[in-house]
Amino acid sequence: MAICGYNKKIGSGLKLLFDGMIDSMEEKAAKTHSEIKVLDDEIRELNIMIEKMQNQGVIQDIFIGLNTFAKHFLSKLESNY
Repeated sequence: MAICGYNKKIGSGLKLLFDGMIDSMEEKAAKTHSEIKVLDDEIRELNIMIEKMQNQGVIQDIFIGLNTFAKHFLSKLESNY
């Protein structure tokens, strides 16, 4: 957290963000009956978002960081399947 430092609210916020992402993906997977497809689609979309946001400014850099973190997290989930 180079911009503002770190505190417990940031950690709680990141956990809430990823809990929400997982809930959303579980809902999608229930509709499509394919957890792997949902993870693959999410990782592909994150790659597209990261690529499109690069070199656009500080706010986009923050979102690139979050998307990169999410991509790594989801890739680890995917490797467990």
